[in-house]
Amino acid sequence: MKDPLLLTPAEFEVIEVLWSEKRPLSVGEVLRVVRKSRPVAYTTVMTVLDKLARKGSLSRTKRGKAYLYTARVQRSEVLNSLVRDFAHQYFGGSRRRLRSFLGPASAARPPKARPASQPEPDAMDVVLL
Repeated sequence: MKDPLLLTPAEFEVIEVLWSEKRPLSVGEVLRVVRKSRPVAYTTVMTVLDKLARKGSLSRTKRGKAYLYTARVQRSEVLNSLVRDFAHQYFGGSRRRLRSFLGPASAARPPKARPASQPEPDAMDVVLL
Protein backbone atom coordinates (compact mmCIF):
# COMPACT_ATOMS: atom_id res chain seq x y z
CA MET A 1 0.00 0.00 0.00
CA LYS A 2 1.22 3.50 -0.82
CA ASP A 3 1.97 6.03 1.89
CA PRO A 4 -1.37 7.69 2.76
CA LEU A 5 0.48 10.90 3.66
CA LEU A 6 2.32 11.43 0.36
CA LEU A 7 -0.19 13.01 -1.97
CA THR A 8 -0.06 14.20 -5.55
CA PRO A 9 -1.18 17.79 -6.24
CA ALA A 10 -4.58 16.51 -7.49
CA GLU A 11 -5.03 14.34 -4.39
CA PHE A 12 -4.11 17.26 -2.15
CA GLU A 13 -6.61 19.52 -3.93
CA VAL A 14 -9.41 16.99 -3.40
CA ILE A 15 -8.63 16.16 0.23
CA GLU A 16 -8.43 19.90 1.00
CA VAL A 17 -12.15 20.04 0.17
CA LEU A 18 -12.87 17.33 2.73
CA TRP A 19 -10.74 19.06 5.37
CA SER A 20 -12.45 22.40 4.80
CA GLU A 21 -15.99 21.01 4.80
CA LYS A 22 -15.35 18.88 7.94
CA ARG A 23 -18.04 16.36 7.04
CA PRO A 24 -18.42 13.32 4.78
CA LEU A 25 -18.94 14.34 1.15
CA SER A 26 -20.06 12.62 -2.02
CA VAL A 27 -18.19 12.82 -5.33
CA GLY A 28 -20.71 15.39 -6.56
CA GLU A 29 -20.22 17.60 -3.51
CA VAL A 30 -16.44 17.53 -3.88
CA LEU A 31 -16.82 18.19 -7.61
CA ARG A 32 -18.91 21.34 -7.00
CA VAL A 33 -16.22 22.81 -4.76
CA VAL A 34 -13.31 21.93 -7.09
CA ARG A 35 -15.18 23.36 -10.09
CA LYS A 36 -15.24 26.76 -8.39
CA SER A 37 -11.53 27.05 -9.15
CA ARG A 38 -11.16 25.04 -12.38
CA PRO A 39 -13.09 22.83 -14.79
CA VAL A 40 -12.83 19.14 -13.96
CA ALA A 41 -14.79 16.03 -14.92
CA TYR A 42 -16.91 14.03 -12.47
CA THR A 43 -14.95 10.88 -13.34
CA THR A 44 -11.65 12.61 -12.56
CA VAL A 45 -12.79 13.55 -9.04
CA MET A 46 -14.26 10.06 -8.58
CA THR A 47 -10.96 8.46 -9.61
CA VAL A 48 -8.90 10.67 -7.27
CA LEU A 49 -11.26 9.94 -4.35
CA ASP A 50 -11.05 6.21 -5.10
CA LYS A 51 -7.24 6.31 -5.18
CA LEU A 52 -7.15 8.20 -1.89
CA ALA A 53 -9.47 5.61 -0.32
CA ARG A 54 -7.35 2.71 -1.60
CA LYS A 55 -4.23 4.46 -0.25
CA GLY A 56 -5.84 4.77 3.18
CA SER A 57 -5.98 8.58 3.17
CA LEU A 58 -9.80 8.53 3.11
CA SER A 59 -12.53 6.29 4.37
CA ARG A 60 -15.75 5.80 2.46
CA THR A 61 -19.16 4.58 3.42
CA LYS A 62 -21.98 3.69 1.10
CA ARG A 63 -25.15 5.72 1.48
CA GLY A 64 -27.79 4.67 -1.01
CA LYS A 65 -26.11 4.55 -4.41
CA ALA A 66 -23.32 6.97 -3.51
CA TYR A 67 -20.19 6.79 -1.42
CA LEU A 68 -19.45 9.43 1.20
CA TYR A 69 -15.78 10.20 1.78
CA THR A 70 -14.06 11.33 4.98
CA ALA A 71 -10.39 12.23 5.49
CA ARG A 72 -8.50 9.72 7.63
CA VAL A 73 -5.33 11.81 7.75
CA GLN A 74 -4.84 15.27 9.20
CA ARG A 75 -3.69 18.22 7.10
CA SER A 76 -0.69 18.79 9.40
CA GLU A 77 0.38 15.13 9.00
CA VAL A 78 0.25 15.41 5.21
CA LEU A 79 2.13 18.73 5.14
CA ASN A 80 4.83 17.39 7.48
CA SER A 81 5.21 14.31 5.30
CA LEU A 82 5.40 16.39 2.12
CA VAL A 83 8.03 18.71 3.63
CA ARG A 84 10.01 15.71 4.93
CA ASP A 85 9.88 14.11 1.46
CA PHE A 86 10.83 17.41 -0.22
CA ALA A 87 13.74 17.91 2.19
CA HIS A 88 14.86 14.32 1.54
CA GLN A 89 14.67 14.76 -2.24
CA TYR A 90 16.37 18.15 -2.52
CA PHE A 91 18.21 18.89 0.74
CA GLY A 92 19.70 15.55 1.78
CA GLY A 93 16.94 15.08 4.33
CA SER A 94 17.91 18.22 6.26
CA ARG A 95 15.01 20.44 7.27
CA ARG A 96 17.59 22.90 8.63
CA ARG A 97 19.09 23.28 5.12
CA LEU A 98 15.58 23.67 3.68
CA ARG A 99 14.72 26.39 6.25
CA SER A 100 18.03 28.08 5.56
CA PHE A 101 17.26 28.07 1.85
CA LEU A 102 13.74 29.45 2.39
CA GLY A 103 14.68 31.93 5.12
CA PRO A 104 16.11 34.81 3.09
CA ALA A 105 13.46 34.52 0.36
CA SER A 106 10.56 34.37 2.80
CA ALA A 107 11.94 37.25 4.92
CA ALA A 108 12.12 39.51 1.85
CA ARG A 109 8.42 39.11 1.09
CA PRO A 110 5.84 41.06 3.08
CA PRO A 111 3.27 38.83 4.83
CA LYS A 112 0.11 38.16 2.85
CA ALA A 113 -3.05 39.84 4.07
CA ARG A 114 -5.55 37.32 5.34
CA PRO A 115 -9.29 37.77 5.87
CA ALA A 116 -10.35 37.77 9.53
CA SER A 117 -12.52 34.70 8.85
CA GLN A 118 -9.49 32.66 7.72
CA PRO A 119 -7.77 30.68 10.50
CA GLU A 120 -4.11 31.12 11.39
CA PRO A 121 -1.90 28.87 9.26
CA ASP A 122 -0.20 25.81 10.74
CA ALA A 123 3.53 26.09 11.39
CA MET A 124 4.31 23.99 8.31
CA ASP A 125 2.05 26.20 6.18
CA VAL A 126 4.24 29.16 7.06
CA VAL A 127 7.31 27.24 5.88
CA LEU A 128 5.56 26.31 2.63
CA LEU A 129 4.31 29.83 1.91
